Amino acid sequence: MTYRIVISRPAQRDLRGIRDREVRQRMAGAIESLAENPRPQQAQRLRGAGEVWRIRVGDWRICYTVEADELIVLVLIVGQRGDVYERLRRRLG
Repeated sequence: MTYRIVISRPAQRDLRGIRDREVRQRMAGAIESLAENPRPQQAQRLRGAGEVWRIRVGDWRICYTVEADELIVLVLIVGQRGDVYERLRRRLG
């Protein structure tokens, strides 16, 4: 069962803002892999954020939700470990 990946506009901006091409490609690959397995073993559900999950790619994080009934993975935010959670909290309101 393959999920459709939807990347929010803020997450698209986050990805474009990554200057290191190698890191950007690793992030894109990690996002693509969510289509096959939206909850890989290293994924963790974030406490206090509803059904938001995150995966780590080095010092970077990808935060997303899974809509299992519609087979959609919605990428909410991409960022470095230091500020990604605060930015996510602001975006979720």
